[in-house]
Amino acid sequence: MRTISFYRWSLLMPIAIPVFLLPFSNSDGLLAGIAQLFQYSLIYGGVPYVLTILLLLQLLIRGNERQYLVLTLVAPPAMVAVQLACGFAIGLLTSQADRWIDALSGASFALMLGIYTLAFGYAYVALTHSMLWLSRRAGWVLSDRD
Repeated sequence: MRTISFYRWSLLMPIAIPVFLLPFSNSDGLLAGIAQLFQYSLIYGGVPYVLTILLLLQLLIRGNERQYLVLTLVAPPAMVAVQLACGFAIGLLTSQADRWIDALSGASFALMLGIYTLAFGYAYVALTHSMLWLSRRAGWVLSDRD
């Protein structure tokens, strides 16, 4: 497998890990809490994540290994911006009374979620780079620069 293919497959991680942990969310103990935390990350961040991927799709299709490396560092803040826009739009579209107050309220909620988005985003980036490093050491992933 090439590095670009590895990066592309790793885009499924923020969806696959919460789905994989789903059976553990109804158990007791620490594992249940971790599983539920990942499910909430998918519930609140799923749509903004997909929208962020769609916004970066051109670079994801034509990018080289270096561009993918830069994208992994830029993607979490980009997702916070998309999440902020989604919160604003949801507040604006679902408002019954004062649309702009509700839109700003939705945006402020999304901004609070942004802290968690950055934490989870960079945790997935760290996991991706760790897995890439281990896969290269094992000879499963070949660098595109070779």
